[in-house]
Amino acid sequence: MRRRMLTVVAILLLGGVVVDPAAGAEMNAAPPVVPRLTSWTGGQGAAVLTAGSRIVVDSVTAEETTVGPTSQGLSQRTLRQVATTVAADLTTVTGRVYPITEGAARAGDIVVGLAATAGAGAEGYRLEVGNQITITANTSAGVFYGSRTMLQILRQDPAHATLPRGVTTDAPAKPIRMFTLDLGRKFWEPGDIDNVIRQLGWTKQNVLMMHIADAEGFRLNSPAFPGLADPASSYTKEQIQHFIELGAENNVQVIPAFEFPGHAQTTSDYFKIGFGDGPNADGSGATADNTCGQQYTYGWVKPGFTINLTNPRALTVTKQVLNEFLPWFSSPYVQIGGDEVPPGLAACPALKKYIAANPDRFSTLGDVLSDYINAVDAHLTQAGKRTVIYNGFEHMSRPKQTVNTDVIVMDWEGDGSGPALAAYDRIQSGPNRKLYLTPNNYHKAYPDQDWIYRQWQPAPDGKLLGGGIHVWNDYNMWAQDKFLEDLAAVPRAMTGDRLWNATVPTDSTAAFATRLARIGTPPGYTGFATPPRKNDGTPIHFYPMKPGPYPVGWTDAAPAPNVRPVLDTAGKLPGSTYIVTVPKFVSDPVRGSALRFAGSGDGVGFGGVDIAEPWTFSTWVRRTADNRDATLLSAPTGAIKLQQWKTQARFGITRFGVADYSFNYTVPLNTWVHITLVATPGRTTLYADGVQQGVVNASIPLPMQALGQKNGSTLNGDISDMAIYDQAATPQQVAAQHRDSSPGRVPVLAG
Repeated sequence: MRRRMLTVVAILLLGGVVVDPAAGAEMNAAPPVVPRLTSWTGGQGAAVLTAGSRIVVDSVTAEETTVGPTSQGLSQRTLRQVATTVAADLTTVTGRVYPITEGAARAGDIVVGLAATAGAGAEGYRLEVGNQITITANTSAGVFYGSRTMLQILRQDPAHATLPRGVTTDAPAKPIRMFTLDLGRKFWEPGDIDNVIRQLGWTKQNVLMMHIADAEGFRLNSPAFPGLADPASSYTKEQIQHFIELGAENNVQVIPAFEFPGHAQTTSDYFKIGFGDGPNADGSGATADNTCGQQYTYGWVKPGFTINLTNPRALTVTKQVLNEFLPWFSSPYVQIGGDEVPPGLAACPALKKYIAANPDRFSTLGDVLSDYINAVDAHLTQAGKRTVIYNGFEHMSRPKQTVNTDVIVMDWEGDGSGPALAAYDRIQSGPNRKLYLTPNNYHKAYPDQDWIYRQWQPAPDGKLLGGGIHVWNDYNMWAQDKFLEDLAAVPRAMTGDRLWNATVPTDSTAAFATRLARIGTPPGYTGFATPPRKNDGTPIHFYPMKPGPYPVGWTDAAPAPNVRPVLDTAGKLPGSTYIVTVPKFVSDPVRGSALRFAGSGDGVGFGGVDIAEPWTFSTWVRRTADNRDATLLSAPTGAIKLQQWKTQARFGITRFGVADYSFNYTVPLNTWVHITLVATPGRTTLYADGVQQGVVNASIPLPMQALGQKNGSTLNGDISDMAIYDQAATPQQVAAQHRDSSPGRVPVLAG
């Protein structure tokens, strides 16, 4: 009886119901997994793995990858290889070793095989939990996904051994379930990319798009193009091969994403083929009558943002770059960009001259762009690849050119249902940035979790191939990987859920987050590192607020004063100003240099993870005008306020969703003041010019996302010499720091 009760408890924890079969049992509810199962027929009771359980591989199909169905980019691992992965992952999840064998199965075994499986398609599977746990599928990829469901169930069982009896035939609604990492703007550590790949496979998502080029950087390092990529912030062929192999183990294909002809400053600078370089064959000798200068492009980028489509070398160089890097990737898809070409180029005399010289091919800028996309598409088709672009071309007049309909269009502005794109296979990336993570205080784009999970219904149209979350690192170019992953993890899994099981769920977004936490992290996952704490008196970050060059490995793709780096001379977290109402570096007779804010939404993006108490924050600040809610540091969790909301300009802190707190102190106008804030759990102390001004019995993690706040409320005034410490300073250290705070000097907490 005791054993039976333990089984009942285990099943209840899995979300099922068990009644003694002899008394007339209810059927087990569907186990809570991610993504939700697309079907489930509950059985009675449970199956329990024992010390004698084995993994039994079907000997007939052990060396096969499919019994018929397939799809582009599907992992080509054999059934035996998948079984080997399953065995290792079972050991990780359960702590027990399950040998792999062939032949007759017995009670308690896990049986895997390839067999014609109705309703499973190329990636689905049938999981039957009875006397044995049986996973069958049309492909080895389907078997892998079936094993993820089994492992997620076992992860939630306290003994990691029990599964509810029942049957599912579980298959995705859409063939592309994607996650995009913007690596052109921000280099991600290789180990963190490994973790992303494992997370994707764990939640049955099958595409990682590596956006390896943008205006600010190129991240593939090849000896064929020395200097195009910085070795310290790029990936070698061997590293890419590792990502591809790890992807294959997790049924995740790695798609390279380039940027041609727009977003290409790094590439055009290297090859001298930007619109500011002129159309000469050797890229030299640019003159006013053969270039399209700053007045013809966006105000926040340089002319080299766009490859010069009037230059014969533009297409030649594009093909050279693709020829070098296409062999690095096995995916049948290649993203080439094709979006956000500045419309002002249409007025450029050099472009008009080019169009006039080719009247049979062109009459508009849209024609020129479409012709270029088609030429690149033809090159990729010849290489056995399929072209992917972003939408945007459909808005341009192009009476003489039509983008080839074999091209796949990623619709980032809409939901993939617009009539202008009806002829194309599509990937949904919108609408209205609902699938975008661009966590700076200018774009303020965070995936709309309620819409994704509770409202979104991906169109059943077969030409809508799928969709996914996109992480864009505009103005967070040196952010910590963990900062972005913490924001991306839940909506990414939600997106995978909705593209696998297109039915609208009945539970809440909070319930989904709980379910995601219950299945845990995938086998092999190592976690995203937070910098270790230190208490040696030196700051972990120091911002002298002096103008300086971009860090090595990043291209300065913006004309001043837009998008200026804010250098961190003590740590590894530089910031970036935005492109609208930007703060400006100014010379100052007292502090030497400062960053000036106008209170209208200007800010600096850091992308740092919040720092738990204890911490110390200090900065020199000169307030030049009132702002009813003037923010210094901010994050989604909280903020440090130079002027707290509704307090007559008092200094304060905020824990969003909880409370505002203020000190009985107001920073005077038009005077440099050295502010220090010291936090320990439940207590925060404010100092001005080394003298204590007050204490509040509350504290917040130090917010490190940005200077300024999401709602556009920043200070009117100047900031200089901002320091962050991973420890709580004593009153004596605060006073000494103030006395020794020379302009631009890294301040140390003495003693």
